[in-house]
Amino acid sequence: MSDLTDAEVDEILKKERAIGEAFSPAAPVTDRDLFAGRTTQIRQLIDLVATRGQHGIIYGERGVGKTSLVSFTSMIVDDTAVRINCDTSDTFGTLWQKVCERVTVTLSRPGVGFAAKEKEVVIAAAEALPKHPGPADIEAMLSTMPTGKALAIFIDEFD
Repeated sequence: MSDLTDAEVDEILKKERAIGEAFSPAAPVTDRDLFAGRTTQIRQLIDLVATRGQHGIIYGERGVGKTSLVSFTSMIVDDTAVRINCDTSDTFGTLWQKVCERVTVTLSRPGVGFAAKEKEVVIAAAEALPKHPGPADIEAMLSTMPTGKALAIFIDEFD
C-alpha cells in the first residue's frame, strides 16, 4: 500500500466503507427499504400491538432475523414503541427500569397554597419507580398510562 497515492488510498477506504454499509450479515436490518419478506409475522406483531392486553414472544436460533423483525415492526408502530436490549447483568428490576426510562407518564401534583389547583407533570416513568421495582410496582406504573394509548414494549436479547 505504500506505493499508492493519497487519492488512491482514500478511494479504497471509500469503497470499503460502502461495502461495510451495504453488506452486514451479522447486524439487524434497520432500514425499511432493505427489509423484505416476513409479511405474515409483521402482520401478527402489528395485530398483537393493536389488541389490548396481548403479549408475544419471538424466539428462534441465532441469525434468523428476530432482531430485524422487531426493529422493523417497532419502526412501523413508532409512536407507541419502546425497544430495549437486555444484557447478562439485567434483572427484573433493571429490565423494567430500562423500559420505564423511555416511557413518559402524566402525574397530578398538588399545587402550593390554599387555593392552588393541581397541576399535571410529565415525567419519565422510571422516576415514579422505587430503586428495585417488583411486579406490583410495574403494574402500578403501567396503570397510570393513559387509556386509549397503546404501548408496545420490545425486549430484545432476553435469555
